[in-house]
Amino acid sequence: MQYFGFDRPSFGIKTFGFGSSEFSPLDLFAGGKQGAWYDPSDKTTLFQDVAGTVPVTKDGDPVGLMLDKSQGLKLSPNILPNSDFSDGLTGWRVGFPDAVSATMVNGKCILEHIGSIRGAAIGLEPTLNFEVGKSYKIIVDVEDAGGSAFDMGIYNFQDATQATLKVIGRDTLEIIFTAKSSSIKFRFGFDVNSPTAPIGSKLIIHSIKAQELSGNHATQTVSTARPIYRTDGVLSWFDTDGVDDTLAIPLQVNNIEKSISLVIAVKTNENASYSAYIGGGQNGRGVNILEFNDGKVHVTCNSTLSHRTAPLITKKQQYGKEIVGVTFNITTDSFTARLNGEVGGSLQLGGARINPPSDYALFSGGLDSRFAVCSFYGLVLLQGETTAAQNIAIDEYLATKAGVTL
Repeated sequence: MQYFGFDRPSFGIKTFGFGSSEFSPLDLFAGGKQGAWYDPSDKTTLFQDVAGTVPVTKDGDPVGLMLDKSQGLKLSPNILPNSDFSDGLTGWRVGFPDAVSATMVNGKCILEHIGSIRGAAIGLEPTLNFEVGKSYKIIVDVEDAGGSAFDMGIYNFQDATQATLKVIGRDTLEIIFTAKSSSIKFRFGFDVNSPTAPIGSKLIIHSIKAQELSGNHATQTVSTARPIYRTDGVLSWFDTDGVDDTLAIPLQVNNIEKSISLVIAVKTNENASYSAYIGGGQNGRGVNILEFNDGKVHVTCNSTLSHRTAPLITKKQQYGKEIVGVTFNITTDSFTARLNGEVGGSLQLGGARINPPSDYALFSGGLDSRFAVCSFYGLVLLQGETTAAQNIAIDEYLATKAGVTL
């Protein structure tokens, strides 16, 4: 099995009150169960840019991409047909052919900048449609035919972002992107904003591959709205500004036919006024964890039987590091909230199911409002039911990440 960035998963597994047995959040997702596991202490999963080209390495770096570890960061085999151009340009097309050409010479694809730049990008793109909601690692084996360094652009047309990567001789370039509609493509070509790729520049493209990167990876395309990675050498977390910092979660985690278990570790803000640590937009659809100015953590859900259930209010907390847990169990017909391992409130569902949100986000109420000032230490979210023992294990795992003793 191939994994992103390393040979096998290594998640710092610890023992949490189960004798000699070990607990890892990864165990919860056996059999392909969906959800998310975000771990700010694992820098191999953190990148400063949304394309995953600039790793987070030190205290103070922004976070534009946080990989989800719930599926083990597995990489699929290459999904692009004719990725090595052995069948000419079959399966490929040129974007803006009056500005760039692609020709086959001695079995190799030669990309040349031939005219004035048009639009956002010029280059080569696959004809294959990517699957909506899935993330992909794009790997380009490329060579500068002119022998001099210049910038290349890899473009993701969903959000008009691009990664600009420098080619020196022959190199392997990599990016990550998530397809948010069936028509989304990536295009590899000349960076329209760089003076280092003038007309006449040529590239030899040896191969372009795409591998599905399993998981629901959190992203922020706007550079000024990214949380900040922090570490004291022992613990690691994100700080948010309460103005616009947020990370989008691509999975509609509140499926109306599913039970849900969600646990988040945060340091709360005593001056909060209706801010969300995780939220679903659309008038609070889905499960939301919020901070009001009454000194209490609130957990709400928007169900099929009411616009919004009465908030489940946990005990008054001390504006310290809190481990907030929520279970929405359709088998027992119950909705329960926990704070630091203790049940803070519960109610019967009455046959209700959760209304799924159109977007879901960390540190805001769905990307566009109720931004939180907080420190974030981790999150485990499962589409499925958890046992009491598993809830204890998740709480204790995240408490360790936050430096909290339950």
